[in-house]
Amino acid sequence: MRTGSIYFIQAEPDGLVKIGWTTRPPERRIKEIQLYSPVNLVLRATIPRVFKALELELHHQFADNLSHGGWFEPHPDMPNVMVNDQRTGLGRQADDPSESLLDAMLRKLEPEARFGQVGAS
Repeated sequence: MRTGSIYFIQAEPDGLVKIGWTTRPPERRIKEIQLYSPVNLVLRATIPRVFKALELELHHQFADNLSHGGWFEPHPDMPNVMVNDQRTGLGRQADDPSESLLDAMLRKLEPEARFGQVGAS
């Protein structure tokens, strides 16, 4: 299985958030999406070297906020996912720094579906 990056793109100023996965650089992906958007888009965060299963788990986590096609209404937990931790590169929850929202999601996934090999892109 190939690894890629999860990206969070938000329509400015506080609009919908696209949660996606790509094997290309996320900066390139936002440029592609921007071509078809009538509003300015901002790349809020990325999570490198993950399998697509994590994107699907994030979509499931925020399903109640789904607008259309991978675009979600902002949710109070999204900043917890999008804030990077220096040690792991994953978001930390403000109320429990010992475990991130992503860590909790990853526990639900099969071990081989969690992360690619270190150094893989």
